[in-house]
Amino acid sequence: MSPNVSLQALLHRLGRLPGELEGLMEILASKPREWWMKTIPYPLVNVREEADAFYVEAEVPGLTQDQIEVLIRRGTELILQGERKPVVSETGTWHYRERSDGRFQRTLTLPVPVDAAKVEARLDQGVLRLVLPKTEAVKPHRVPVQGADGEIRTPIP
Repeated sequence: MSPNVSLQALLHRLGRLPGELEGLMEILASKPREWWMKTIPYPLVNVREEADAFYVEAEVPGLTQDQIEVLIRRGTELILQGERKPVVSETGTWHYRERSDGRFQRTLTLPVPVDAAKVEARLDQGVLRLVLPKTEAVKPHRVPVQGADGEIRTPIP
C-alpha cells in the first residue's frame, strides 16, 4: 500500500471488507461437494524430519486399517490412498453432509530417500502414524579424525 494513502481512503476500504468477505463466502458455499474434496488435501498430515527418519501423522477418522494403503515409490514418494465408504441411511433427511466419502490419494515428496522395507505404519484412534527411516546412504555418519601421530581419538559429543 502506498504511504500516500489518506486515512479517509483507508477507512473507506476497510468499511467495504465485510461485504467483500460475505461475497467470497457465498461463492465458496456455492461450490459442489466434489470441488471441495479435490481442493482440500486429504488426509491432512504433519511431517517431521529427524536425523534418522521422517515421522508422519495423517488424520483419517473413521477409517480402518484395511481401508488405507501406504506406498513408497522411488524412495522419496509417500502415497497414502484408500477409500472412505459412504454413510447409508434408509430413513431420514440429511441436513448436513460435510464429511467426504469415496477414494482418496495423497502423494508427499520427501527430500531424501527412505528405506521402504523398514517403514512402520500404525493406525490408532483415527490417526495414521508412520516412521520412515532414511536410507543409510543419507543418514549422518560420524567420521573419525586421525591426528598427525596416526592416533584416532573419539570426539566429545
